[in-house]
Parts: sequence; structure tokens; C-alpha cells
Amino acid sequence: MKRRKANLSLAVLLAVIFFLGLLAGARRSKVVGTAEGQEAYDYLKTYANVIDIVKANYVDKVNDRDLIYASIKGMIKSLDPHSSFLTPRCSRTCRRRPKASMGA
Repeated sequence: MKRRKANLSLAVLLAVIFFLGLLAGARRSKVVGTAEGQEAYDYLKTYANVIDIVKANYVDKVNDRDLIYASIKGMIKSLDPHSSFLTPRCSRTCRRRPKASMGA
């Protein structure tokens, strides 16, 4: 339970930092006038910096995959209450279930 709460806190922290970075990058691009293609790289650089900061400063050791999946889940969940992110493993499992339930 404690580990799950820590993971949830980390996901929320990453999502907040990520979106703050997006907002800061958007403001900067308006002032500087960067090209559209470069703007995406600026956001990704912010994202990578956040991952490095979390890995260096979080109380427990964190896994890159878990960080990235948690942030993607937060990003998708922020779009609307009906969207969700399925990890590749979960996606494979979900695709197999309907076949198994039909007797195939």
C-alpha cells in the first residue's frame, strides 16, 4: 500500500512538473519565436530533465519505464475521464481475453 501511494505521488509529481514545463516552453516559444518542429524538442528536453531530477532526488530508486508510463498515464487521464493508457503488456493481455472468453 505504501509503495502504491509513493508511485501515485510520483506520477502526480511528474505530471505537474511536465505540464508546468509545457506551459513555460509555450510561453518561451511565443517570445523567442521558435519553429514548430523545435518546440516539440524543447518540451521533450524539459521532460527528460524532470526524469533526471526525479531519479536523482526521489527517496526511493525509480525505474525509467515506471516513470515514463506513470507520466503517460497522467497525461492521457488529464485529457478526459474516459481515456486511459495501456502498457504494452496490459494491451497484449487485454487482446487475448476476448478470444479466450469466446472459446477460441
